[in-house]
Amino acid sequence: MFLIFSVAHFLESRGMIEDALEIATDPDYKFDLAIQLGRLEIAKVISYVMLNCLDITLLYSFWK
Repeated sequence: MFLIFSVAHFLESRGMIEDALEIATDPDYKFDLAIQLGRLEIAKVISYVMLNCLDITLLYSFWK
């Protein structure tokens, strides 16, 4: 997994952001790449999945 993360960063550094988005596995990084590309539908889906994966009690503790 670390190798894929490194390759994705390498591709991003070379301006190959679309390719980096395709192979990225980290949701935070994938979200950032989608925003950079203006692929808002992908960013929206990633944020929805990430929010639904959070423990609801943890989420509420941040809002107190």
